[in-house]
Amino acid sequence: MNVDADGLGEYLLSVDRSGLTEGAYNATARFVPVDAGTNAVTVSITMQVPGSNPDADAGLHYVIIVDSAGNTVGTVDVVAAANGEYNFLLSDVPAGSYRLVGGSDMDDDSFLCDAGEACGAYRTLDVPEFIEVDPTIMPNMPGLDFVSEFRAVISAAMLAEPASDSASNPTPTSGLRITKPYESPR
Repeated sequence: MNVDADGLGEYLLSVDRSGLTEGAYNATARFVPVDAGTNAVTVSITMQVPGSNPDADAGLHYVIIVDSAGNTVGTVDVVAAANGEYNFLLSDVPAGSYRLVGGSDMDDDSFLCDAGEACGAYRTLDVPEFIEVDPTIMPNMPGLDFVSEFRAVISAAMLAEPASDSASNPTPTSGLRITKPYESPR
């Protein structure tokens, strides 16, 4: 927690998933300033307790790291489901702030997350989170788990940082393009 005398700053919220059943949980956190003349801020919070289905298989998944412009950074890992999970390994990712995305490319058009394809993002697809990568401090980043599910459509614009104007961040008509070559599935 890094807060000034007025209560403004950074707060860290954590949850304990132990004992909870599979599903999505929603809550709100309300921050009330010390100054009664200032409006309170309410933040929506979503937490998921994933289930495990050893038979789950949504086809081959391409796991990528993308920058705020939607460009693939580092390697692309192509993985198959094993016991209902996709285990991936990404390398050659330079220091920076990125989003982690995985999904199928059933029509083989090099776009992930087209309509009808499986798709997921770290932490959730609805609220993808930037991860900070610094290979000199943490060469391996465990715990970057996320759920992949069949969705209607997602675009690179949804994964980018908000633009100051819509002309600089147009919404593409397809999913998220894989912009780096990749090898055959392992």
